[in-house]
Amino acid sequence: YMQMIMAMPVCAGLVNAALAKSFLCYYQLMNICCATFSDAPNLVRLAHEAYRHYIGRIGRPPAPMLADFNRHIIDDTVFIAINGVICGYVVLCYDAGCWRLDNIAVAPSSQGQGIGAALIRHSESFMAKRGGISYQLYTNELMHENINWYQNTGFCEIARREDHGFKRVYFEKTIHQP
Repeated sequence: YMQMIMAMPVCAGLVNAALAKSFLCYYQLMNICCATFSDAPNLVRLAHEAYRHYIGRIGRPPAPMLADFNRHIIDDTVFIAINGVICGYVVLCYDAGCWRLDNIAVAPSSQGQGIGAALIRHSESFMAKRGGISYQLYTNELMHENINWYQNTGFCEIARREDHGFKRVYFEKTIHQP
């Protein structure tokens, strides 16, 4: 199951969208497909690259750095974005009739290129085809960048609570049917 994805236009170095016309924009081509066991070591590496800067902020490794990707590949749905190498992934879980985005990460060197948004669109299409109407996720309350990104991606905050020693912010998003 592989799909060629064209990410949104990317303008490197832009702080203000109004400056877009004065910068070179390009389209990022990538494949999104299901992960296999041979991808697991690269997913561990990518999770560590994407999340390690949060260790000092939250005082311990974030949950995604501790993920068992082999177990996710067996039990859940794991999509990877490939642009020559694995540059992003998303883990979707289906529990008790509800979809949950367990983990999403993009390699630091590939962030800001629309890869995360492409993974979200791909995941939503996948869930919609299986009858999904909404899904949830959570992130650590100290991961301000993630909270902002989720809000800008259309997620609505639904709760804040402590779980397993982590102070988490919970979000939900409606899946727009194709």
